[in-house]
Amino acid sequence: MCCNVHPPARVSTSGVTPDIGTGSAAVSHATLAAVDLRKVTEREREVFGLLGSHLTHEQIGQRLFISVRTVESHVASLRRKLAIPDHRTLVKVAAEHGSAAGTRGAALPAPLTSFIGRERELAGLASALGSSRLVSAVGPGGAGKTRLALSVATALAPGFANGVRWVDLVPVPDGTALEEAVAQACDAVPTARRGPVDAIVAAVRDRPTLLVLDNCEHLVNAVATLAERLLTSCPAVKMLVTSRLRLAVAFERVFPVAGLSTGAHGDAVTLFIERAAAAGAKPLGDPARERISAVCATLGGLPLAIELAAVRLPALSLEGVERGLLNQGELLTGGARLVARHRSMTETLDWSAALLGGAAERALRRLAVFVAPFGLDAAAAVAGFSPLRPGDVPAALAELTEHNLLVADAADDRAAHRMLEPVRQYGVATMTPADEAAFSRHFAWCLRSVRHAVTGTLPRAQARLLDETRQAIAWGVTHGDPAATADLASMFGRLLFGAGRLREAQARLEQAAELTVDPVRAAADLQDAAAIAKCRVRGAEALRLELAAADRARAAGRPVTAALALTRAAELMTRFPGMFGGRPSGDTAPFLAKARNMAPDDPHVAAAIEVAGSGYAGPHGIPAPEQASRVVAAARAVGDSILESSALDSLISAMLFAFDIQAAHGLAQERVARLRALGAVDPAAALELKDALHVATFCALGSGHLDIAMRMAHSQHELPFLRESLSVAEDELMAPAVLAGDLRTAVEAGERFLQDWIDDGRPAAAGRAMTPAALALAHGLLGNDQAREDWLAVVAEMRGVPRVSASRGTGYGELFEAMALLHGDRPHEAYDVLTADGERGLYGAVFHQWTAAVTAQAAVLAGRPDAGERIERAARACSGNPAATTILNRAIKVHRTDSSEQDARPA
Repeated sequence: MCCNVHPPARVSTSGVTPDIGTGSAAVSHATLAAVDLRKVTEREREVFGLLGSHLTHEQIGQRLFISVRTVESHVASLRRKLAIPDHRTLVKVAAEHGSAAGTRGAALPAPLTSFIGRERELAGLASALGSSRLVSAVGPGGAGKTRLALSVATALAPGFANGVRWVDLVPVPDGTALEEAVAQACDAVPTARRGPVDAIVAAVRDRPTLLVLDNCEHLVNAVATLAERLLTSCPAVKMLVTSRLRLAVAFERVFPVAGLSTGAHGDAVTLFIERAAAAGAKPLGDPARERISAVCATLGGLPLAIELAAVRLPALSLEGVERGLLNQGELLTGGARLVARHRSMTETLDWSAALLGGAAERALRRLAVFVAPFGLDAAAAVAGFSPLRPGDVPAALAELTEHNLLVADAADDRAAHRMLEPVRQYGVATMTPADEAAFSRHFAWCLRSVRHAVTGTLPRAQARLLDETRQAIAWGVTHGDPAATADLASMFGRLLFGAGRLREAQARLEQAAELTVDPVRAAADLQDAAAIAKCRVRGAEALRLELAAADRARAAGRPVTAALALTRAAELMTRFPGMFGGRPSGDTAPFLAKARNMAPDDPHVAAAIEVAGSGYAGPHGIPAPEQASRVVAAARAVGDSILESSALDSLISAMLFAFDIQAAHGLAQERVARLRALGAVDPAAALELKDALHVATFCALGSGHLDIAMRMAHSQHELPFLRESLSVAEDELMAPAVLAGDLRTAVEAGERFLQDWIDDGRPAAAGRAMTPAALALAHGLLGNDQAREDWLAVVAEMRGVPRVSASRGTGYGELFEAMALLHGDRPHEAYDVLTADGERGLYGAVFHQWTAAVTAQAAVLAGRPDAGERIERAARACSGNPAATTILNRAIKVHRTDSSEQDARPA
């Protein structure tokens, strides 16, 4: 046996593991001298260098961001081109070659903390260097450009025979010093005859070298000139530069470095948690991730800002860090002491601002008033005042964007820029007295923009106007003119209403009423706020606002306006008792008496008093259809379309309580058509249209026209002012969908409804309880008894009654419970539910045709002796109702079959 035969290399699924023993002979000088790396490609040279570091194929693939199969292909090519017989020898040659070449020059900086995430950026930057000879990693201060470049350079270092040459340009003041610093890093020695650049060329001309120039932003012109000279003369050299602005040369490949991903499980949150733990903070659980995510998003995902905030966690707690975001200049301090620019975000931004021209520096401070993306026209309007002219602003924007102090925003079709929050706060903090007029100009720009937008719909490109206006109002409250601020808040409330943001719209109109010194204007704002509260099904809030509007109008000497506000307060209680979680407490008579005394001779007030008194929850109960018709005529005579719609609502109620559901259905459709013809979008008209569609939906449902009911429900769902309050609109979809057999649609919408109701604080609202009752029926039909019980508990909570009474006293609850019981083959119980004594309310009248048909069905299935009588009653009641007639016909068919079988039995 030959003792000097080497054992075979060990093979694993992760590639070949070199087996280099300590006793192995070194590669001969002749073999090493014969290695000519000019024969191989750049990627093969990188693989060769990593083999010399004794990495496995899998490790090489991870370093170079390529597959193991690709590594194996490069290894085979290296053996062929270098005429090396086997893998072990190739590894030895690579190791010896790397030892001979060394990694001379400045060593790579040693990171003090771990590098987190950014796998995509790592792979992207490595790939860019694979295809380009000059790559600029460009991003704002604190974005982590240096750490990213260092990680990539470390991974790629073995692939460069002459190593990585790293030059930090922060202490380098000018182009001459730049050449000297690079020459020193490349072990190039200038002489009297040969300057630094010539020396660099001579040192690295044919030697594969990765030259990294870190922090180039203050020397971009000098770096661009040096890069062109070196890359032209040194074909084996590649350059990676980091900078806050690009070099702007044709052969440059720009690699943008943005902030970290700020999702709850993104790199930014992971970085925050790790740095906080290193600073001594207690472990943060998963529930805190959403809050940390919001913190990181406010910091623009900038790693430096996140690290500076994270180290404050042990002292401030997460809540303290969140509060500190309002003053980031104080929060974001305490970084690396040796690197001045990293001690705080302020010092980092000081470095960036020092590189700007005078116009751009001034624009930076003035544009900091914008909190959302802004366009060129807005920037010129706000920042273009002496000594900066509007015509100077475009060039300033371009310079700020080049320096990554502004970010080009492509969120919509209009060109825009935005400023990351740390930069914005820095700009505000460094404002001079000559810049502070930017706030008043920003306020004036918002006022003009909102006035223009409120006359129409809110375009997508102007969605940013909402955040700007909030900022302007906040400034106006403390520094601006109260009348102008009230004007802006009032218009903003109406703009928000059109955008479907009902809660804030109501709050802004209330704010406007508080700010204005004009009681007439205050009364109008409060009236619209009350209408919005009604759209939100907030009866108590609406009542408070109507009474406040009456007080303001009375103080302004407007008795008719005050009286009408009181009639609306009374009407709210008689028309919409469901908005109060039951019947509202209090009597409407005092409101109506005050209204009559304030304007005893005004026909408008008299008509409004009649309308308010005719609601079905009023003191006199439901009026007869003839009386309700007279109320409609009185409202129509004063020319108030909204009041007329309210009177029609009373007439429809009168028809329902007279059990004339088909006539009520026809009138409800007419009411919708009248309101749509108005084309009005103010809150009062919107409320009437919303209510008209609601009434038309349940009238169509009660009359058995399920297709029309679904169409009316969808129409409410599509109202623009409900686009962000869809849980209110989706109420109407549930019962029609369930009764039409579309259980999947109802169940899916029900989950959204439930979550919105919970998020809203689980408010009592008896008027919305039909929705969970319909969902309980849906789950009963699906055989999910537990889900049905859960939804019935919601019904009880909304109505403010015990669970055992959830389905009783509503009219729809008894019907839905009986239908679920019949589906569960429990007809006796269904019959008992439907025939039990008790008040059924308005919906008892709405669904009386359905109830008659289902009662007959239950009587037949239960084999009750009165089944025939129930069928006769239902036949008289169900005329014109196709759905109830279908149920009744099925019951008749079963009853006839049962009767035939009974007659056929022997005596």
